Amino acid sequence: MEIEYVYTKKRSEFGRQCLFTETPPRLLENILPNKELTSEYILENPVDRGMNLAKVYAEHEVGTALVNSHGAAIL
Repeated sequence: MEIEYVYTKKRSEFGRQCLFTETPPRLLENILPNKELTSEYILENPVDRGMNLAKVYAEHEVGTALVNSHGAAIL
């Protein structure tokens, strides 16, 4: 079973092309640490945790025999 989607649109129907430029980094927000909350900090070990947020797809195929109009199996 193949899962594919073929776009049948013209390139002009997808919208304008994105043009990127290099700019220097800029700081949007500077949040300083709150020393009062340090006592509530909980150190977790291990610090990495696996998660699966992707949808699970299953492929299932069934082997069946075709039967003609006379009731005989066609293999």
